[in-house]
Amino acid sequence: MEIEPTVNQISMDELSVLELKVPAVDNKPMTYLEALSSFLKFSDEEALLLINLPGHLGNRLARESVREWVQLLQNRSSLPTTEASRLGPDILWQLGYKIPKSFKTSGSTTIRTFLAIDPHDRLSVVKYSDQEGFEENGIPWLRKEAARMEEYRFYLGHHVPAVFDRVEVAAQDDRDSAFFYSMEYRPFETLSEYLLYDPAATGQEFFRRLDVALNQQVEMLYDQPDTWISPNQQGENSYVQTFYLDKFKQRLALLTDPINHTAAMFASLIHADTLTINGIPYTNLPRLLELLDIHKDRINQIEPKLLGLAHGDGHLGNMGFEIGKPIENGLVLFDLRGVDLSTRMDIAYDIGKLAFSFLHALVDRTHALTVPVPSLEVNEETKEVSARLEFDASQIDKIILHIALRNQLEGFLQNHQPLVAVLRKMGEESETWLARAKLTEAMQLLGIAPDRLEDDPSGGTAMTYYVLSTLVLNGFLRSVVGVL
Repeated sequence: MEIEPTVNQISMDELSVLELKVPAVDNKPMTYLEALSSFLKFSDEEALLLINLPGHLGNRLARESVREWVQLLQNRSSLPTTEASRLGPDILWQLGYKIPKSFKTSGSTTIRTFLAIDPHDRLSVVKYSDQEGFEENGIPWLRKEAARMEEYRFYLGHHVPAVFDRVEVAAQDDRDSAFFYSMEYRPFETLSEYLLYDPAATGQEFFRRLDVALNQQVEMLYDQPDTWISPNQQGENSYVQTFYLDKFKQRLALLTDPINHTAAMFASLIHADTLTINGIPYTNLPRLLELLDIHKDRINQIEPKLLGLAHGDGHLGNMGFEIGKPIENGLVLFDLRGVDLSTRMDIAYDIGKLAFSFLHALVDRTHALTVPVPSLEVNEETKEVSARLEFDASQIDKIILHIALRNQLEGFLQNHQPLVAVLRKMGEESETWLARAKLTEAMQLLGIAPDRLEDDPSGGTAMTYYVLSTLVLNGFLRSVVGVL
């Protein structure tokens, strides 16, 4: 029998009034939970488990789930009932996972994230990819990420959600066709979610939570002298050169790769010497990279003395606090950077990712900052280009809060005694590691741009990140290198 549901009414505040009308023998409307049970094969208890999470986080998840579940029912209306419960990759369903919710994360577009009930009836988060990805940010990234969590479990303990299953699916030619891992789900609220969705969010409370998160990361990860190693790289192959500057150039080149339909637009952009943003002229990004090459002697002075354990992707969306627990012992860290085992990292990179995530949230999570493609104007004769960075006035409170906190971040970090102390033990003063953090912020803003061409074929989102990266790198050259 084929089912054709129609939506009579959806109230995002009162789930009980949601009715899914379905032609049935008795022609009675199905309730919300009846629809879930019938179409998605969930029991009432399982459905309630997925929506009855505490606080505003639970309310938001419930609202998003209502939209998605209703859309699923409508999209699957022509399917036989035997197939109506399938959502997500076939391999997960074959292994007994029930997946009612997919998340659109702000990371790689080649990785899919699901809220699921695993074969053991545990609420889990599943990370899945069936693609190689952009710069190997698909299957290879997940493989390394899962292995990394196992390696770091000794240091992080319960702060890394448990990896219950890691299932590899090999194609006939023995190459990987898919990879996923699942993690225990604890109801938590990330620092990013706190700022974006909690109407009572304040800067003071945010920094209190960030203080706790950094204190524990220093204790669990950073302050592990037995793991510290020297970069042992100099000159053209210095750590800053290979890990920062070379990657900067590679990511800039990706925007003009002929495989991208926006390549011509970015090719015109990068040939300009000046980028005027909202009427103010700035040195354009490619010229800034040339200046970094010219001033290598100054750049070499911010080389890290030692590398150690770090989260590797320590932005606001990858650290949070378990709901119902005191902030002091509720920290949850996840999505560790997918790098090779035993690889050591620059702690300043974590700090730069943290700084990056304020602007990243305004672009990716709320779309409150945008550069409309039609605003781009190129003067081929003068080698000047201009663009307009627009602010969403309806979200002005979020914009002001994020930018204000980003501006206060450096002072907060300089006065964070545990962080300052451990970096001093590694032989670094604040001005050195903060300089690399600012370089990381600029690099990450540009680094995410090529990946956004798939999500936004107009090139507008990628352009927004290009413009923001230009602004931050201009600031780096002025304050750290002493030029411009």
